[in-house]
Amino acid sequence: MGIGESRAVTSTPTVGRIFYFSSPNSLTTILPSSGTPSSTNLTRRSVEFDLPPLLLRQATVNGNLNFSLWIASSVQSTLYLNATLSVKSLSGSWDNGTAPYQLTPRSVGPSPTAYNLVGSVGRSLVLGDHIYVALHSFTIPKANVTLFWGSASYPSLVVLPFSGYITLAGGQSVYTLDSSENPTNNFDLNSSIPKIIFQANFFSALGKTDISRVNLTVVDSNLRPVRTGTNLEMVQFPVTLDQPYVYTTTWLYPSNASDGVYQVNIDAFDVQNSLAFSYRGPTTFSLSRTSPLVQAAFNLLPYFGIGGVVAVGGAFYYRRTKTKKSYLAPFDYFSTLTAGELGKPSWRSS
Repeated sequence: MGIGESRAVTSTPTVGRIFYFSSPNSLTTILPSSGTPSSTNLTRRSVEFDLPPLLLRQATVNGNLNFSLWIASSVQSTLYLNATLSVKSLSGSWDNGTAPYQLTPRSVGPSPTAYNLVGSVGRSLVLGDHIYVALHSFTIPKANVTLFWGSASYPSLVVLPFSGYITLAGGQSVYTLDSSENPTNNFDLNSSIPKIIFQANFFSALGKTDISRVNLTVVDSNLRPVRTGTNLEMVQFPVTLDQPYVYTTTWLYPSNASDGVYQVNIDAFDVQNSLAFSYRGPTTFSLSRTSPLVQAAFNLLPYFGIGGVVAVGGAFYYRRTKTKKSYLAPFDYFSTLTAGELGKPSWRSS
């Protein structure tokens, strides 16, 4: 595998994102605390709960839509329940998105009981979309049906099949930098500062707080994880409210690492600790070892010449202008030591 060759595998799995009903009639990823639950009458009117932030990037909801609802009735009766998923666009237009999901008629009584309603959904979401779920019940006359929510005892919720809500930014989104923060994909095993800085740019449809952690793993040319470069934690730096969000980590590569080409793998997790995004290349870099003789020669540079005398690291070489050239030390021997990689000096004629 050479530098820049693609073995990319990018995955945005469908995740059942849990959104709890919360005050004031909103959806949240935070598990309700203990305490007195809130309650809403489902008989008199349709009740809506919305996901407060407008989507900051595109995403997809596709798969099973699950409701878990704690419901009670003032009298023993039969419960008929409808639920809908709606989306309001940034322009203000509404798309009901789904036909009402109907709960199979169930017996309901005064004691709050969990009822599950399962449907399916398939649609793309774009920047600025606003998600709503609505509930409405139909029962026998004189029965008031109540929804309980917002408490650890009665955690009514909806599970949305989300995908693509955390992704790398478009184009080149993963970078390798040297210790001076200069972009490069070639690193020297003889370096006095054996450090690689990795940067990855991310988009998040639900904002930066929905990204809980990002891990990076370095793998060798056989795609085996490198022991010292496994599950490196990436942190947001610099911290900003604007997208893309930049995540950074460093790897101090060992001097005895194998020469060759390496690849970067990245996993991003949402605030509920679900794997939301996986990246398997094609970002690659190489580790190589500069010849010690060549490195020693480079360490002597730059050399300078004044009036036919050249100084290299404190050793002097000179020539006579009208007669045969002479040296305090043979340049040919010096060139041999470096395998000729320094070439001839500009003052030496053939």
